[in-house]
Amino acid sequence: MTPRIAVAAVTFDRPKELSVLLDSIKAQSQPVDTICLVDSGTTPAADVAAAHPNVDYVRSEANLGGAGGFALAALKAVASGARWIWMMDDDAEPADPECLATLLREAEARGLEAVVPLVTAPGHPGRLSFSSASMARLRTTGLRWKSVASFRTTATSSMVR
Repeated sequence: MTPRIAVAAVTFDRPKELSVLLDSIKAQSQPVDTICLVDSGTTPAADVAAAHPNVDYVRSEANLGGAGGFALAALKAVASGARWIWMMDDDAEPADPECLATLLREAEARGLEAVVPLVTAPGHPGRLSFSSASMARLRTTGLRWKSVASFRTTATSSMVR
């Protein structure tokens, strides 16, 4: 039996990007049970959400910020009974329809509780989507990321752009 899968997503005034994200989730070979979407924008995206199946749309009149929006979306996802939660921002999209299936397969094969796809900069698939400051903080943990190429051997099919 396939475990329940939810997407926890946030949006803020990017209806075109949100539509692309929702379309790309629908196109995944591994279907999701629900998309928990928190909208903190100044212009509601309810019409975009309504055009896509399985979206549990929450409109927040207050700007919760990214962390607050993700926290609320994750709580909704947990309440839905999801075993797996895929966190997505409105300006991200999976690189291909096998992204989620690859993440799940690798997590289950390795007994992992969390997996993260390689995230590349929009329009620059050879560059990681992290700031220099973020990379510096990661270095203090002992992680040594040499290049995007070093990730591709294990992350090619699980990229988010």
